[in-house]
Amino acid sequence: MDAYELAQLCHTLSIEEFEAPMTKVSNDLLLEGEQRLRLSMVGKLCSTKQANRETFRVVIPKIWKTSLGVEVEVVKENTFVFTFKHMMD
Repeated sequence: MDAYELAQLCHTLSIEEFEAPMTKVSNDLLLEGEQRLRLSMVGKLCSTKQANRETFRVVIPKIWKTSLGVEVEVVKENTFVFTFKHMMD
């Protein structure tokens, strides 16, 4: 498949209003999402070797010694999302 054929296929892709009905997100859900984002950060290990994900998830909260803890979520390879329980952390 060449670039022209790929461009043609992409051009035909669309989501129209009649294909996917929209739903309004509740204010409670929006507030919960905003709070979670305020308490989150993304980090990447600068290493050529891939970290042992499960070990990293277990060890980091012990090293950081946060007041209420931190959740570590693997995004990909050596990239993680850290979600804290308290703003001071």
